[in-house]
Amino acid sequence: ISILDQRYTVDEICPLHDSYQKFLTYTMEERARFRFIRGHFPYSLKDQLPRPPRLLTFLRHPVARVLSAVNQHRRLEQQGASFFEQRIGDISLEEFVQHPRFGRAVQNEAVKYLNDILGYQSEQRKSLSLGLAKERLETFDVIGLVEQFEQSLELLAYTFGFPPILEVPYENVDPQRASRQAEVKQSTLDYIAETNREEMELYEYAQKLFQERLEHMRAEKAQADDIAASSKPSELPTSVFFDF
Repeated sequence: ISILDQRYTVDEICPLHDSYQKFLTYTMEERARFRFIRGHFPYSLKDQLPRPPRLLTFLRHPVARVLSAVNQHRRLEQQGASFFEQRIGDISLEEFVQHPRFGRAVQNEAVKYLNDILGYQSEQRKSLSLGLAKERLETFDVIGLVEQFEQSLELLAYTFGFPPILEVPYENVDPQRASRQAEVKQSTLDYIAETNREEMELYEYAQKLFQERLEHMRAEKAQADDIAASSKPSELPTSVFFDF
């Protein structure tokens, strides 16, 4: 996000990150001032703007996303900003993801946002439409993958006409993430994958779209390079000055 933040002034960036209801309190004039809106918002936010926006998203493998979300909820509780009334710091990862409320809170999040579903009602799973999520995902100008971050930034820069991003910032990276995931029981990882099966399928579809767009970008770049090379003036022959 910081890469894009640098391209706008503070006044041009929407200060909200995850409160759709608060966003709706902005007047249309105030919304028109924002040139960059980023955060956890439902797809329909794009219809609440004075002009059609360009859309960008980064998806993470659902299992890795759930593990990260659980850790984030634990950190929020430590900071006194928990989403839940019941304490979660004392329960295990397995207990969290199998809990009827906690587990549901972190399930299929990408599919929920693309379905305009907010909150954690028990009936949400029945109302999820994977087809609608895929259809809406296709409308994004850029679909990035956290697991292919550098290639995603290459595609982002090319699509939006930005200069190449030479320095890749790795922010909010947990240095112990890989070792922590390696310690998780395989049965728990399998449970997370099964209870997030809609998002697993959406992620596979995102991978397909990403690869297609990446290959298309590289083909266009190669074609542009060929045209540029063929349009260069012929090199002059080596000059030799004879002083008689």
